[in-house]
Amino acid sequence: MPNATAGSSTLRPGASTLFDAAHSGNLAAVLAHSGFDTNPDDLATVRARLNARDDDDRTALHWACSGSAVQVADWLLHHGADPNVVDDSGWTPLMIAASVGCVPIVRMLVAKGVDVNKQNESGATAAHYAASKNRLDVLQVLVGEGKAKVDLVDRNGQLPILPQSSCRFAGTHQTARDSCHNR
Repeated sequence: MPNATAGSSTLRPGASTLFDAAHSGNLAAVLAHSGFDTNPDDLATVRARLNARDDDDRTALHWACSGSAVQVADWLLHHGADPNVVDDSGWTPLMIAASVGCVPIVRMLVAKGVDVNKQNESGATAAHYAASKNRLDVLQVLVGEGKAKVDLVDRNGQLPILPQSSCRFAGTHQTARDSCHNR
């Protein structure tokens, strides 16, 4: 669960902060924590609250992606959450959504024009995380719709490689590019 200091007033059980509410998919609590439910015309304040950071520099959008909270992520994106924000390790919301395998959120972020080739501190991209978790459906979106480069190496010199279990030929590895284009 989120380690948060921003938005710490308790509104509902299980949604004590904006970050908790976003992670759990509690849109009503997100609205309350953002101030949107009481003052929807004050968009500057709402945007500032939506882009507030927790102790690890994550925003509500990071947490919505982590919890695969599609409705919350959609609302956040439509109300000013920064889709390109990075946490203290360089992780973007797209990297998190790709890692957990949430195709609808990956599609939303790609449609918003996020940098699908953004590398974090370890040099990994969203494609690296999708490949490492055998998320072929996410890779297809990243490569097909997002035009992700699958020839970017991380700091260990690794390409996005799919595990053997996803390969069409037993005992071989495939790059994300090969798998996405050959299926």
